[in-house]
Amino acid sequence: MNRVFLGLSFVFAVGSHSADDAKLKDVYIAAAESFTELTNQNLALAQNLRLAMKMAIDDYAPRLANSGYRVRVKEFDFDREDVSVLIKTREIVASDVVGVVGYNTSNRALLAAPIVQKAGLPMISASATATRISDFKEFVHTASVSNLSFARTLAQAARRNWKAKKAISIAAVDCSYCTDLTEMFKDEFFSLGGKTLDVIPVLSSQTDFKGLVSQLKSLDFDVVLNPNHKILASRLISAIGKAGINKPYLLADGWGSLPETIFFKIVGDVSFVGFAVDHWHPEVKGAKSSNFSRLFKKISSREPDTLSALWYDSTAVLLEALLVAKKPSRIEVEKALSAMKTFQGVTGNFDYSNGGAPLKSTVLLQANGRKYSFDSEVPAAQDVPQKMGARP
Repeated sequence: MNRVFLGLSFVFAVGSHSADDAKLKDVYIAAAESFTELTNQNLALAQNLRLAMKMAIDDYAPRLANSGYRVRVKEFDFDREDVSVLIKTREIVASDVVGVVGYNTSNRALLAAPIVQKAGLPMISASATATRISDFKEFVHTASVSNLSFARTLAQAARRNWKAKKAISIAAVDCSYCTDLTEMFKDEFFSLGGKTLDVIPVLSSQTDFKGLVSQLKSLDFDVVLNPNHKILASRLISAIGKAGINKPYLLADGWGSLPETIFFKIVGDVSFVGFAVDHWHPEVKGAKSSNFSRLFKKISSREPDTLSALWYDSTAVLLEALLVAKKPSRIEVEKALSAMKTFQGVTGNFDYSNGGAPLKSTVLLQANGRKYSFDSEVPAAQDVPQKMGARP
């Protein structure tokens, strides 16, 4: 399903309407995500992304109008199957859009990346963090840190808070994000004096963990890296806890975007402690973050989630490049994106000077069997990305 949206009634209009609007050139950008799937999970999830995108466009409206542009959004809705992502991406590159925002997961971003790169269409993934995404360089960009930054934050939390020296990772082998974060964590944990004893493979759809639990009972470890997407991670915590294994967890990003009722329903009465890493949280201080949270809540009567903030930033990065570009074409927008060194966003101050994913702060959340809450904002590490291969 493809739709052109104007505002929240399904088309994004830029700024207020006036007689001068007729003089503006319509410039189209694409929003690519599984909107129907998100709506089926929770109506607010898809609404939040659309609202965040509209907020960014409205904020840029005066500057865009001064450049003679009015931005409109064409929405491309794919389902959970990989082939749907490929089909919709080909439709996007065949359209008249000058850039595309979306592809929240690393799997989907990696599927789309070679297609948009070959077609010469700038893409900005809102939240994909697999380090391999940066290998594409031209036309493939992100508004999120890479897994290397997340791995560093988690490794530091394990060593600092629990003095952990021995870790186990349980990672879905059919999840690019999960396996990538595991590899980055192994290096970061090793550099801090820790060791990852084993990586136990699971599948994203797995529900039977009897063999895994038996394996864990035979191992001596201090902490569990659970780098999986929300539903699988919750199932693992429940199964392991019910087996009487009580070790702290290191959890992946995105927990702030999961409705708590779903999480607690899966975990049940299992008690656990841990830390989760994320891109942003409404409690992060700073004028841009605070203003976004206030306005988002005023418009929607909901607290913004992490994905909303990332969609605002990824849209804003694309619009900033459009303003700098010599003309509203794909190649000129790409030149502006490639030349961008810094950007002040809701989710932090972006540093693109090293190429690839931006350096910026991350967020640490406290997680347990009853809630997850803001712990701290972790400053960007200036030596990321670093050379890999430190472990023997």
